[in-house]
Amino acid sequence: MGIRFVGRKQVFRSLEQNLGSVFQAYPIKDGFFGEKGLSKGVRVIYSMDPEKSAKDFFNRIGKGGILDLKTLAGGVLSRMKDGTIISYRKITSTVGSPAVEIRFENKKPKFGIEDQKIHFVKGN
Repeated sequence: MGIRFVGRKQVFRSLEQNLGSVFQAYPIKDGFFGEKGLSKGVRVIYSMDPEKSAKDFFNRIGKGGILDLKTLAGGVLSRMKDGTIISYRKITSTVGSPAVEIRFENKKPKFGIEDQKIHFVKGN
């Protein structure tokens, strides 16, 4: 089996190429998406359908990354051309709150985005 990418087109992309689509749907402030969570580097985005929103966020930000279904137990990774790793987990320690993580190789901000974990929580 060959390499699988996130998204319909089989084109290897960088995080920077996806930011227009992400920023349209998910505002960013001071390098972070959503509101500040209880732990450092954890953010919260409220949604009427947290799972749908988390998948949408992952598909937008991870588009064109190499899809890895085996490394993350209970989730998937998108390995971007620039080395950024985007992960999606439906089940987390916070019940009913799927999460997307944005991780950079050296933990330093890229393209105005900080390293972070985003929980999607029911609410408006």
